[in-house]
Amino acid sequence: MKRKFLLLFTVFFLMIPQLSFANVNHTGIPILMYHHFTTGNDVNSPTVSQANFERQMNYLYEHGYTTIHLNQLEDFLDGKIQLPAKTVVITMDDGYRSNYEIAYPILKKYHMRATQFPIVENIGTLSEYTNSSRLPHCSADEMKAMKDVFEFQSHTYNTHYLTTDKKSALITKDYNDVYADLSKASTTLAMLDCSPYAFSYPYGSYNDNIKQVLKNIGVRMAVTVRPGRVTRQSNKLELPRYNISGTINFEDFKKIVSEDPDDVIQEFITKTGAPVDNSNIINITTEKNPETFNVQ
Repeated sequence: MKRKFLLLFTVFFLMIPQLSFANVNHTGIPILMYHHFTTGNDVNSPTVSQANFERQMNYLYEHGYTTIHLNQLEDFLDGKIQLPAKTVVITMDDGYRSNYEIAYPILKKYHMRATQFPIVENIGTLSEYTNSSRLPHCSADEMKAMKDVFEFQSHTYNTHYLTTDKKSALITKDYNDVYADLSKASTTLAMLDCSPYAFSYPYGSYNDNIKQVLKNIGVRMAVTVRPGRVTRQSNKLELPRYNISGTINFEDFKKIVSEDPDDVIQEFITKTGAPVDNSNIINITTEKNPETFNVQ
């Protein structure tokens, strides 16, 4: 009897790793999308307070979440590796300096990894301080200092703006123009000792032309603004993300990273009006700044 008990106990013990990894294949992996951070309370959709970001990262840390870079997610999608059930990808679009000044110390404190998608031409720009509708961006030296936490991927070279009819400029360009911009972004990142293989679509908008350029320049993964979780059935050039806005409450954040994805997606769309596809463009305006704050 004792031998049977020991045998059953041994079998159960050996199954624990499989049990802890199995759930990720069912529920998928959430990718979180951030933009800008502030030390104050002047939050809006793209601007998250330092206090709230710290609380969110502390929650992930205290509850045993693993954060990964996109190349690890790619290996998971290709069936090369398994990932823990509690896996999250953290991304930050545009490359604002607040990623370095506010987010980076918090991420480092909790041993997190993250991916930043800078608008490459804006790297190191200081003139951003003089225009109230824009913000300063990380410098090359600041990016280098953050490499123990961040990887850096492309958010275009300089084709991140809206046309007069409120479309993402990138989707209006022909193949040659898209190729020129995205290849220049990748080349510049490579010169900064980054390894470009991923892309964030401006405003979440894309088309077959853009995806073909990405393939031709060696970019293997791309993220959208469509809410949802990544599974092994996901298209690597159409990966969903959850926008973590400055106005999201903590309970909703916990749901996004921990609960049943189908329920979360529907609730997220209902509460935020997030696009269910990538033909929609989200523009944010505030009373303090009536100009459009382009957040994606």
